[in-house]
Amino acid sequence: MDTESEDIQKACYDVLRKVSKNRRYILKRDYFDKVPANEVSIKSPVKDVSDEEWEALTALWVTPRHRNTCTKNKDSRAAVKFGQKTGSRSYAAHLYATREERRGEELDAVDILRRPITARRMADMEAEMDIPVPQGAPPMSAVAVVAKVLSKEAKHGTF
Repeated sequence: MDTESEDIQKACYDVLRKVSKNRRYILKRDYFDKVPANEVSIKSPVKDVSDEEWEALTALWVTPRHRNTCTKNKDSRAAVKFGQKTGSRSYAAHLYATREERRGEELDAVDILRRPITARRMADMEAEMDIPVPQGAPPMSAVAVVAKVLSKEAKHGTF
C-alpha cells in the first residue's frame, strides 16, 4: 500500500475521524449524559483519555451552542418518517440488487420495498393487498397499495 498516496491518506483520515467521533459519542453517552450535572467527574473516568482531554470534552458538552445542536439533531431524527433501511446502498442500488437476487421474477412495488421499510408498514401493505375486491372492480395495484399506506404518515403520497 502506498502510504504517500493522497487517496490513501484521505481514506485513513476519514476512518480515524469516524472512530474518534464514535469514541466521543460513547464517552458522552456513558459518562456525561447518564450522570447528573453535579456528579460529572472532573478527572477522566477512563484510562485512555487524559484528564486534559476530558476537561476539554466536558467544556465542549456544556456550551449552549453544543446543547442547541444536540437538541436540533434529536428533533430532526425524530421527524424522520421513513428511514432508510438499505444499509450503505442507495435506493437505486437496492432496486438493482433486489432484481438481481430474484432473477426472472416480476417484482411489484411491495416486493421492492420489502427490506427498506419497517415490518409494521409491510404488514399494513400486505393486509391492504389481502382485502377482498368488490365483484367487477379491478384489484388495487401494488403501487396504489404502497402509496396508500405511506401517505397515512407522510405529507405527500409519492415514493
